[in-house]
Amino acid sequence: MGRLTRAVAAVLAVLALAATGCSGPEPVVVLATFPDVADLTINGAVKMSDVPIGRIRGIELNEAHEAVVMMEVDPEVPLPGRLSAQLRKTSVLGERFISLTPIGMDGEWVSGNEVEESAVIPELEEVIQTSTDLLIAVSTDTLAGAIRSGAEGLDGRGDTLGQIIDDLNLVTTTYNENSDDLVRLLEGLDQFLDTVGPQAAMHGRALEDVGEFLRVLAEEDDNLVDTLTNLRDLATTGTDIMVTHQQRIDDFVVRLDAITDELTTESTLGALDTLFVNLAQHNFGTIRGVNNEHAQVVLDIIVCGVNDLPGDPVRACTAPPQGREIPTPRPPQDF
Repeated sequence: MGRLTRAVAAVLAVLALAATGCSGPEPVVVLATFPDVADLTINGAVKMSDVPIGRIRGIELNEAHEAVVMMEVDPEVPLPGRLSAQLRKTSVLGERFISLTPIGMDGEWVSGNEVEESAVIPELEEVIQTSTDLLIAVSTDTLAGAIRSGAEGLDGRGDTLGQIIDDLNLVTTTYNENSDDLVRLLEGLDQFLDTVGPQAAMHGRALEDVGEFLRVLAEEDDNLVDTLTNLRDLATTGTDIMVTHQQRIDDFVVRLDAITDELTTESTLGALDTLFVNLAQHNFGTIRGVNNEHAQVVLDIIVCGVNDLPGDPVRACTAPPQGREIPTPRPPQDF
């Protein structure tokens, strides 16, 4: 509100306070601004849902030559924090009153505040006058020609027109029944746009990257198909091998399981430990090579990976004496 509007509201509030005196709780003050209040009078009714809840206590002009109306509402009426006001009439010939409508139910009304929205509901005679002014601009010949053209256009199409009206009625009925869902859909869409809007540039780059990926994928689709075909053949071949040798694999696993069970028994572990200790002692005490021009004939036991010594001509596993490689055994031949 402007300075003059606030001054008008203050004057109205003082007048209301003086009129009510000091007896009982003070009424709740509600302010509303209208472009024109017509024949609205002091002490006119203030209603909510057509139930009287207060009276009009003052009407003054503000600096924009608008009518500022001060209403006093029964303090026992719980008003929400946001209101709108409509200037209405009880009937065509009835008196004017102001109807207050909640805008949501959040918060509580603060006495002296102004409503967020105000409107003047047109009277029936104003609507008729507007329609009359519109029809005056249309000549009788033009109106008659339009009527004749409409009759000719609709001649023989009454059933079709009726079906169209029925379909339109069905559409409007369905829309009305699902209006809450549509509102929620629009609110959800609005929230979605608010969320993705700030990241529009990033989303654009992501779509460009997706487009580039699809382009490369289209160029390499033959190679991808060949690769997938080879993988399928490999899987088929592997499956055939597993199926063909399943019995042998099962036998091997069973035998290996029996061997590992035997190796993990306490007696076998103790025997292995004794074997490796004795091997180490034997190899340590065995004279290697030639001693006093006598060739050593005692066999030194070499366990490759345990007590072998790479590079030693006597104790190497892959470099035996004389520099010869250990011959690979040949499979037996039938004669």
